[in-house]
Amino acid sequence: MQLQGVTLMTSHTTSFALYFLAKNPQAQEKAHSEIKNLLSRGQPLTQKIMNELHYVKACIKESMRLFPIVTGTVRRLDHDIVLSGYRIPAGVIFMFQNLVACRQEQYFYQADKFIPERWLEEDKQHHPFLFLPFGFGKRMCIGRRIAEQEILLLITKIIQNFHIEYNYEDIDCYFRMVNVPDKPLRFKFIHR
Repeated sequence: MQLQGVTLMTSHTTSFALYFLAKNPQAQEKAHSEIKNLLSRGQPLTQKIMNELHYVKACIKESMRLFPIVTGTVRRLDHDIVLSGYRIPAGVIFMFQNLVACRQEQYFYQADKFIPERWLEEDKQHHPFLFLPFGFGKRMCIGRRIAEQEILLLITKIIQNFHIEYNYEDIDCYFRMVNVPDKPLRFKFIHR
């Protein structure tokens, strides 16, 4: 992934996370409380503090579940496989639809709702390979760590300093090589 790809990833993912936090004030206040307990104004955001921002990370992860940066993961099979009783030969292009799978009740309870707490539960009910926004293995996004830190830094600093409101129609996403907001982002930032 080039730097441009990381920038697209972080800007759209941050936008969607801010949208969900603005639409869910109780989650926003919980994130603000966590930040306030760990980070004073003017204090640098260190790796140690970033590691403790569990709820903020859960908010980001939940927004990525609802609006992943890409619709799905595409792979060409290098060997025959049997999937749910169907034999699929090598060479077939196989696509896993993140946007569809992550919104199904059979995988996530209240799948269409923004519930960051689901990522903090001890007994997660979903398959570990169901939600892979950065891919996995040798084809995993090489910019993952940079993107995750950039998004966490932006969200943390914004929530630390502003209460965010969004008082317009709901935002959805559409696909332009990556998923992007389908409406202008018109947030209201109120100093804390």
